[in-house]
Amino acid sequence: MEWKLYEDYKKQDEKALALTERYAQKVKDAKEGVTAAVVAYEDVLKKEFAGGSVATQKKKAQSDIDKARAALEFAEKEEKQANEYAEQELQGKITIDDLAADWFGTIDPMLQKERVQPIVERAQKAIGEYYRTVLEYYQLNDEFGGLLSKLNELSRGRKGASPFFNDVFDYRELPKMSDDELGYIYRNKELPEAYKKEEN
Repeated sequence: MEWKLYEDYKKQDEKALALTERYAQKVKDAKEGVTAAVVAYEDVLKKEFAGGSVATQKKKAQSDIDKARAALEFAEKEEKQANEYAEQELQGKITIDDLAADWFGTIDPMLQKERVQPIVERAQKAIGEYYRTVLEYYQLNDEFGGLLSKLNELSRGRKGASPFFNDVFDYRELPKMSDDELGYIYRNKELPEAYKKEEN
């Protein structure tokens, strides 16, 4: 789907995006620095717990954590300032409010009509067809239920081993939608293997 206003919005803000991404990367790098410093400190602690003499290493590791945290705090302040500058000075004329108005006023209603509604209608038809098959199951068993009941009565009336006449169609044989398969589709955004073959 092409959304022209959004494409225009992205183009107008490329400069602002480049600036904010640069400072976001600095924050990410600083966070990784804190993580690395903490891991190094934990390694020193393990040596200390094992009986090693690590006073100097421990002091340096603590200092490295403090430096890394200070660098992160500084990077976060810079990122905030960069975001404010980008928002005030570099942003184009199309705002997020314009995008929201276009989305809710034009794009979403169009998607509802052209894409969502056909899916809902197909699902309703499929559910209706499934319910018709369940009804056929009951009708088939009802059609022969009286006869089978009579045969079972006759069978019980005789001496010796008696055959039992089951329903024509066992409900367990009727395929049913399962929560597991619905969950698989939700998680993987694809059909379970058994149903992929039916598409081809």
